[in-house]
Amino acid sequence: MLASPLKIPPYSAKLAGDTAKQMAVAVDVVNFFLLENYNYRKTSLVKFVDAANHNGNSHIKHIPPASSLAAIRDALS
Repeated sequence: MLASPLKIPPYSAKLAGDTAKQMAVAVDVVNFFLLENYNYRKTSLVKFVDAANHNGNSHIKHIPPASSLAAIRDALS
């Protein structure tokens, strides 16, 4: 589990995802994003998950700011 603001360029995120895939590590990402610089961070996360994905074993969910617990539960189910 990682919990931190993401400060990694998309290219580096892809390399990290490639490494995860080579090591047979599946990733599931829940992105509780802030609106500031959202598109940059989303791009890096998507590239990471796409690179790590092998036959649908890695996933990403984006949770908008100020979502209720019910909305989060529904997004993750």
